[in-house]
Amino acid sequence: MNVKLLKKSSRLSFSLFVFLIAITNSDGQELPYEGDVTEVRTIRRIEQHPYAWRVWQPFIIQGHKKNHLIVAFGAMVNGKKDMGDILATVSKNDGDTWGEPIPIFNHRQRQGALQFAYANPVLYKSPEQDVIWCYAMRSPIASENSEESHLVAAFTADGGFSWTQVEMAMHYTGPLILNAGIVETEIMGKKRYLLPAHRNTLAADSRGSRDHFVLSSS
Repeated sequence: MNVKLLKKSSRLSFSLFVFLIAITNSDGQELPYEGDVTEVRTIRRIEQHPYAWRVWQPFIIQGHKKNHLIVAFGAMVNGKKDMGDILATVSKNDGDTWGEPIPIFNHRQRQGALQFAYANPVLYKSPEQDVIWCYAMRSPIASENSEESHLVAAFTADGGFSWTQVEMAMHYTGPLILNAGIVETEIMGKKRYLLPAHRNTLAADSRGSRDHFVLSSS
């Protein structure tokens, strides 16, 4: 089985690494094992995004079909230090080639009179639905940084080739910063979906706080 790992290189491109080494058993026979890098696939380069100065924060998951992979990543807008667009790119051949990125959250798409920038995508494939979700952070584009972000979501029902944004209905309405994927678990006999996050309102407000917490959904 090929193990896929995304890593950002010094050239600000995403590279997909395939690990494969061989070890021997007590009889000296070679056994397949995954380890050293043998192949590299470049997914995206900063030069392909003229409005951005950095590509960052990739998140990869297996799609619903065999050899189907989806990567969501950010393209940091010129003049911002941690915000921009969130895009998705799809591979149908287990990472050998990748399609043109599709915008999930686009900073140029206004919400009425408001304009936002986005960061930190998290992908989640629901085992009970034929949809894949992307959660991310949203801040007014005039914000200095993404410390005061709020949660946004979009889903795809066609394997990552088109995305529909949805408004979140949730009890927590404060700022947050996403930093990990969703964990499915069971608490007191009920299935729960946990999304770790943190917030740092202390940077802009002496009465603020720095907290780590987990959002829980049924």
